[in-house]
Amino acid sequence: MLRDAALTYLRLQLKLTEDGYMLKDGHPWNILFDAGRPAYVDVGSIIPFNEDRVFASLREFRLYFLLPLKLFSLWSSKRVYEFLNTPIPNQAAWERTANEESVKALPITKLFGHRFTLKRLISQVERLNVSHGDRTEWTAYEQKAPDVTAPDSFLAKQRSAYEVLKRLGSGTLLDIGCNKGWYSRLAETMGFSVVSVDIDLASLATLYSQVKREQLNILPLRVDICDPTGANGLDEGYPAFIDRMKCDVVLAMAIIHHLAYKRAVSFETTADRIAKLTRRVAVVEFIPREDAHVCKWEQNGMEWYSRARFIKAFMLHFDRVESFPSTPHPREVFVFEKKGV
Repeated sequence: MLRDAALTYLRLQLKLTEDGYMLKDGHPWNILFDAGRPAYVDVGSIIPFNEDRVFASLREFRLYFLLPLKLFSLWSSKRVYEFLNTPIPNQAAWERTANEESVKALPITKLFGHRFTLKRLISQVERLNVSHGDRTEWTAYEQKAPDVTAPDSFLAKQRSAYEVLKRLGSGTLLDIGCNKGWYSRLAETMGFSVVSVDIDLASLATLYSQVKREQLNILPLRVDICDPTGANGLDEGYPAFIDRMKCDVVLAMAIIHHLAYKRAVSFETTADRIAKLTRRVAVVEFIPREDAHVCKWEQNGMEWYSRARFIKAFMLHFDRVESFPSTPHPREVFVFEKKGV
């Protein structure tokens, strides 16, 4: 997505210069995604052409597009995201990093003129081998993935999700821990506008490629639900993830046990976060301690992890609950609903 945003900037800059205009800014914050389509949104950045200003914009492009794209191949993804969160103003720090990591200013030079430079940069970014960062335990995870348009082939938990979504109708849906996006694609075929979040970049890249190819109404985002993006910018003008991404439905399949066992997140914390992200319904899979996989994990200190406490934590925020079978038994899919739904 960052590479596509970079290409959007470069191609728009080239077209504008042909018509006597230019973009004065060279950073990615002026580009938003409508599902898989990058769109330049800051009309105020378009000004009459000035070659000095074009190259100033391209120097900014080097720092805020090229540098992060290269860093994903050089550093761990965790370190890159920490770097990307450097508070503004951060140009001096980013310039030092660009020099330390040999992200060269070439071909950003006036020697051959702006048109040659832009075309050279477009070619360079198109050929760039984008890294997906560190592999996680989810990179090679394979979901049972029947055709999302063939309910007769669904496993029990897939059918449960399908029946619930069919009952709810269309709307907006947030898929937490989406992996490669089977449930996101299911919801999209049923009329939902979907935001899909995960921490595994390779899985998100797979989903994004399919979103682009098939023009799906899905927005893939790299989000750690344990540490979502907070409010930022001048006077925190950019709202926090939890405020921006509130959806009609939140889907959380096969993540509760990982949050509890591997991230030490209580049911109460998880329930509170999911409740803040949904306007209407939360569809949450519960995997009990006796599950064939979970029972092999370290159980010391996990006495609190029970079906009863799970339900109690969510019912602090919701008014109705139903349970449906999942796969394999004894997993369950719970549907929590708020009043007025």
